[in-house]
Amino acid sequence: HPEINFKYKDIKQITVNGNNLEMVVVGDLTIAGQTREMEIPLEAQASASRFVAKGEKSFKMSEFEVDPPSVMFGTIKAGDKVTVNYSIIYN
Repeated sequence: HPEINFKYKDIKQITVNGNNLEMVVVGDLTIAGQTREMEIPLEAQASASRFVAKGEKSFKMSEFEVDPPSVMFGTIKAGDKVTVNYSIIYN
């Protein structure tokens, strides 16, 4: 499962301040074949020619039935928490 997909469903919250937007969108996040509904925060700026949104979301790999990676026969392990940073540009 080499891809992480997010399928937008709805906007839960939006705050407008001039050309700046703060939003919480709801959608289905799919990782390793497991899909969970998630709320994703976005900070965005809009102009006449483009829309730029960015943010980050933290979650546990175990929520998607993924074991944290380890190396050297388990002597070094990663934590369960993952933070995904994203940036979206629409022209």
